[in-house]
Amino acid sequence: MKKAIVTGSTGFIGASFVNFLTSNGIKVLALGRKSYSQIKECRREKIKNADYICLDMAEIDKLDKEIKKIKWEVGTECVFFNLAWGGKTTLSDLDIEAQIKNVSWSVTALEESVKIGCSRF
Repeated sequence: MKKAIVTGSTGFIGASFVNFLTSNGIKVLALGRKSYSQIKECRREKIKNADYICLDMAEIDKLDKEIKKIKWEVGTECVFFNLAWGGKTTLSDLDIEAQIKNVSWSVTALEESVKIGCSRF
């Protein structure tokens, strides 16, 4: 079965993307920084067919442990989509420090995707 891991899954684009994937028969592990109860209802509806882990990008290096906790199998056809990106106050506020963190977390996400066995990033 085709699978995907999606960071930023509770955002405007991420939730719609998760919905698209699950609607096309892809098993999705959705990652977001908010607890499930804090997610806007309209976005919860879009990710309802995915498995969900509350995991901030600052802790993306713990993904392998979190996956094991819920017994989610990566499989051989898993693709990792990194949609989590933010600024200090808004998504595109051009805060340099926030953007450097985004780059660093993206590198760590890539390393984690290799570690857990995703075939693509």
